[in-house]
Amino acid sequence: MSLTLLVVIVFFNYLINQIIRVLDNNRWKANRPDQYKDIYDEESYKNSLKYHKLTFRNSILSDSFSLIVVVTLIATGLFGKLDQYLNELFSPGIPAALSFFAVISIGSFLLNLPFEIYQTFSIEERFGFNKVTPGLFISDCLKTTVIASILGGILISGFVYLYETAGSTFCVYTWLSIGILMLVGNLIYVPLILPLFNKLEKLPEGDLKFAIKNYCHQNNFPVHDIYIMDGSKRSTKANAFLSGIGPKKKIVLFDTLISSHNNDEIVAVLAHEVGHNKHHHVSKGLFQGMLQLAFVIWLFAWFIDNQTVGMILGSEINTIELALFAFGIVYSPFSLIVGALFNYFSRKHEYEADMYAALTSYGTELKSALLKLSSKNFSNPDPHPLSVFFKYSHPTTLQRIRRIDKALDT
Repeated sequence: MSLTLLVVIVFFNYLINQIIRVLDNNRWKANRPDQYKDIYDEESYKNSLKYHKLTFRNSILSDSFSLIVVVTLIATGLFGKLDQYLNELFSPGIPAALSFFAVISIGSFLLNLPFEIYQTFSIEERFGFNKVTPGLFISDCLKTTVIASILGGILISGFVYLYETAGSTFCVYTWLSIGILMLVGNLIYVPLILPLFNKLEKLPEGDLKFAIKNYCHQNNFPVHDIYIMDGSKRSTKANAFLSGIGPKKKIVLFDTLISSHNNDEIVAVLAHEVGHNKHHHVSKGLFQGMLQLAFVIWLFAWFIDNQTVGMILGSEINTIELALFAFGIVYSPFSLIVGALFNYFSRKHEYEADMYAALTSYGTELKSALLKLSSKNFSNPDPHPLSVFFKYSHPTTLQRIRRIDKALDT
């Protein structure tokens, strides 16, 4: 590997992402296409068009600025010099690795902060989405930083320790350890992590709770708790999700979903989530994630055994943290391909979940809910096929509606 190749890969990754963004942006026409008439009225379409154009420009500026900074730092060897300095200041190994990635993370955060502030307090605010106050924004940043520091610190420390001590079994132990953390993360997200950012309240007794429990009972779906989350404190956008593994499933409904949809539509959204459970998509997703993780760890082991990246990045020593950093860059083309593969299976799972809702008599209501969600959230109903192939874990709104219509007609 050479410095030139590293820079070329950074430019390649940037170029692919911008091409996809441009193709998506060009799908938006000045006048509303006929196929959008069920999603947007004329005024909503114009607002959505403006929203996506502004978001597109902000993303281009953010990525371009990041590209310039990263390429400059790589070309001047400052990443390597930083790591060498930290290895002299702290003990080599875990302390140096933690401090290196801490500096990189802080730099990345500060680099993206102006663009995130503009997106939140200008673009999202202009179109009525943003409900975040400056105080809440700062609080979210601090909480996210603390959680990311703890989790990132555990991952990096464990990774370096296993690399230094496990020898030839490094790949196996690392794969198993990260897999366990993924499983634990799924289990603790709703009860421990989510309440740090949002207020969760149990859905009160009433028609909606009765309708949800009745549907779950009819379809033999074990639900442990149904929560309402105060998503409106940050955005007007609506959503819902299912969490948990095993018998103790938890349903989380955004308060914005409840305020903008009728009970049948909310049950239809839940029916889609139940479909994921009935088709075992969570366990399949974890299995696929473990396969991807195994590939990444194997590729890293090959990379670090066959490359010396210290001098390429400007350091006189070769360290595990520099290898990890360089691998993150080199892996980006592989990530694009692997991500496209797993997105294909994810979209397939979404179709299956939609069909389950349709087969359990909620196809019409799910279609109505999807149309409302798409309009309310200003989603892109028909992005470019290349964008869908590489980036979309869900089918487009129009694709889902067509499948549901086909199921209802049969």
